[in-house]
Amino acid sequence: MTETYTPAGAAPKRSPRKVSIGTPIVGEKPPQAALPPKPVAATAPMPAIEAPGDDPVAKRIEEIRERRKERRSVDVSGLNQKLSVPDTLKDPRFQYRWVKDTQTRLYEMQQKDYEFVDDKRIAQDERNSGVGSRIERISDERTTTKPQKTFLMRKPREFYEEDKGKEQARIKAHEQAIQRGEVRNAEGQSEPGMYVPAGGMKIDHGQK
Repeated sequence: MTETYTPAGAAPKRSPRKVSIGTPIVGEKPPQAALPPKPVAATAPMPAIEAPGDDPVAKRIEEIRERRKERRSVDVSGLNQKLSVPDTLKDPRFQYRWVKDTQTRLYEMQQKDYEFVDDKRIAQDERNSGVGSRIERISDERTTTKPQKTFLMRKPREFYEEDKGKEQARIKAHEQAIQRGEVRNAEGQSEPGMYVPAGGMKIDHGQK
């Protein structure tokens, strides 16, 4: 038998330990098995978006939106709301006005170049009360026991502004006559020599 010389004080040599595959080593944690991947949740398909014209709910919401725009553009109290007409439905070439059907009032307005409004879009308003082509509503429902029919009429804006200018000129001339002390009698004749206070007469139009 062959002996191996080992110097004094030296640790004896040890042969390497054989470790079989799969056998855990003392003092070490066993390897963890790989976890299987988590399943990916299926994404629900997005619902198809219908066009606004095909969705009845979207159409109804749009109608309410237009009504709210109209309500913000006018006073919601009294007759202003009852006799309001959206500006989007008015022809900018005309001046619009509601006229009561009292005695000869409608005839007089026609003589002043006003005509009845015949517009299918305005005629669809739920506040209209007429059955014909004319735009008709009932006014004074809150202020009188005898409400009256009121018709929507219009006049070309060109002629409206021209006649309005003439009317304002007549009013101004009459005010100047009052300031000079010239008061017209029932026949429309001037009466000079009327008393004029010191500093002249002043007319207050109620404007600041």
